[in-house]
Amino acid sequence: MLFNSLHFLIYFPIVLLLYFLIPVRFRWVLLLVAAYYFYATWQVPLPKDFTFFGEKLTNPLLITLLQARYTLLLLGLSVINYFFGIWIGEARNEKIRNTIFTLSVLTNVGILFYYKYYNFFINNVSVAVSWFGADINLPRADVILPLGISFFVFQKIAYNYEVYKRRFEPERNFWMFLVFSSFFPQLIAGPIERPQNLLPQLNNLKPFDYSEAVMGLRQILWGMFKKVVVADRLTYFVDIVYRNPENYHGWAVIVATLFFTFQIYCDFSGYSDIALGTARMMGIHLMTNFRTPYFAKSIQEFWSRWHISLSTWFRDYLYIPMGGNRVSVPRWIFNLFLIFMVSGVWHGANWTFIVWGFIHGVFNTAEALNKKYNYFPFKVPGFLQRVYMFVVVIFAWIFFRAASLSDAFTVIKNMFVFNSDWFNEIRNLEATAFLNFLLGFPLIALLLTLETWEQNERLQNLFVSNKTVRYLSYIMLCVIIAFFGVFVNQGSFIYFQF
Repeated sequence: MLFNSLHFLIYFPIVLLLYFLIPVRFRWVLLLVAAYYFYATWQVPLPKDFTFFGEKLTNPLLITLLQARYTLLLLGLSVINYFFGIWIGEARNEKIRNTIFTLSVLTNVGILFYYKYYNFFINNVSVAVSWFGADINLPRADVILPLGISFFVFQKIAYNYEVYKRRFEPERNFWMFLVFSSFFPQLIAGPIERPQNLLPQLNNLKPFDYSEAVMGLRQILWGMFKKVVVADRLTYFVDIVYRNPENYHGWAVIVATLFFTFQIYCDFSGYSDIALGTARMMGIHLMTNFRTPYFAKSIQEFWSRWHISLSTWFRDYLYIPMGGNRVSVPRWIFNLFLIFMVSGVWHGANWTFIVWGFIHGVFNTAEALNKKYNYFPFKVPGFLQRVYMFVVVIFAWIFFRAASLSDAFTVIKNMFVFNSDWFNEIRNLEATAFLNFLLGFPLIALLLTLETWEQNERLQNLFVSNKTVRYLSYIMLCVIIAFFGVFVNQGSFIYFQF
């Protein structure tokens, strides 16, 4: 189910009420049932060309059963990794430990590859072979991408690695491990939790805390505002332009790309805020996933603020194990590039994501080399540093959003075509899209203003100490969210597709 759906607004209060009513020793049962219900009730949209054993599916019941079966995949992966963790923890012979850990990684990555990358792989193999005049017919996999598979597979790999490095004792309570593997607030789109943070909290669940509940609710409201009010307004114009980029030029394309820059931020950070707030109301603290990334002054700083649970995952479980910066310069550059290329692949089976990762890899590597060798010794004003960061990030987002490399290059080309009637391209939008287009600019300005205030300690103290200001803010947020939530269709979260 969607966080921004009526279904969730009914589901979560019931779960929360039961959570604090039942004895602590039985809460794991509720969390487990709630998680699998949450996962099973998500309806994954089937691709247009999707077939099942060669036949197109039309029966709604069969489609529902097909989608719900992925709860068995989640359960199966959880069971397998429970035993991997136990075996890794108990192995005393280092060769055996290495073998079991390697097998656990291959199992998790293999399942992720099959569901997410297999068809992309065979399509590219077929194209590559055709360049040499040969024809190869490899079988396609009739699968749909299981919801959140990239997130929960990475969380399981992190768990096994921590056990392997003896930094965490394996969880021996089978049921508690299942809860850890499927904790519903962060199951579908993160944060990708480390066992050291989440498992001890699940093993020591807290009683109801009013201040924690209020802070959690506040974070949920902020996340809902970013998703329902900002991201879903910007989506209209972005989708129209990027669906047919050849029809739009100049400022129309520039504005659509700017809108997507804030759409994806509000969409994903909004989800993370709701996830953190939901967990916090139950007394559980998840790791912060975003820290105002568009206020960064470099691409390196951007990545220390954007999708923090993923960027630190790559740092801890790929970059550092490969030697990090403690190796020769060529190897160091390779390590840096690799994590961003893998990050691109992690986001999707499309060359557009690989190019997106490549762009970030180039600028991260250049900044790292400049920091080491001081190639650019000049002092640059902070404002210009932010402009540089923003331009690079926006340019990279073109590839992230475009459906294909061809579409991405069309967008880039049309950005510089100002001799067309771009004003009429916008004016001729249908009424709903045009209204949302007009709303986009003040909403972005409001978002940036609120995030600027959030970093101002004096204003923060005023908000905390002044009950009137605080409650008026909550009421305004609720009214705005309710208005857009009732009168506008709910949009899915972008990162659900990963």
